[in-house]
Amino acid sequence: MRIIENYLSNQSIELVQQLIGEHVFMIYSNGLQVNVNLNLFESSSFSLSSKKGFLNFETSWIDFDDYEYYQLEVSQSKTPKEIKISEEGYLLASCSINITPSSAISRIQLFEDKDVDEWNSEGKELITVKYDSAFLFTQEDGQQFLVGVSETIADLTLFIRDNQSIMEHLAPMERRLEWM
Repeated sequence: MRIIENYLSNQSIELVQQLIGEHVFMIYSNGLQVNVNLNLFESSSFSLSSKKGFLNFETSWIDFDDYEYYQLEVSQSKTPKEIKISEEGYLLASCSINITPSSAISRIQLFEDKDVDEWNSEGKELITVKYDSAFLFTQEDGQQFLVGVSETIADLTLFIRDNQSIMEHLAPMERRLEWM
């Protein structure tokens, strides 16, 4: 059996670590799909707003001949990803999730998921792909939110604020890294 590990780069992880001690008040996206039954939001990307700018999360479906997996991507920018800005500096046609009142982020956990029992194109070797799948952010007031992979081939990223829904989403995953 072959195990392939496709994790976030050190640079991406360092960007996320910068949120320790920061307040995140707003989450921006260019459009939302809301599932009220599962208490989750999905979008092509989410941009977390902090004093350090915007931390952007997006998901890509990677499909090779021998295996497939979800790739979580993290970037930083001065404006929210995929949202246009007017000449006056206003955000245009954006969706937002307000998480105020907010307290500083005190803990970040990175969870990995895996696709198991993938056979290569010749059917000779069992392949397991491990990949970074979700960030769980804990704030000083005990509130939590999750940003991670939505397991669809539509390249969607998800945001969850409800604790029960977070626990259910993380149940099959393993914690890979943690920062406090």
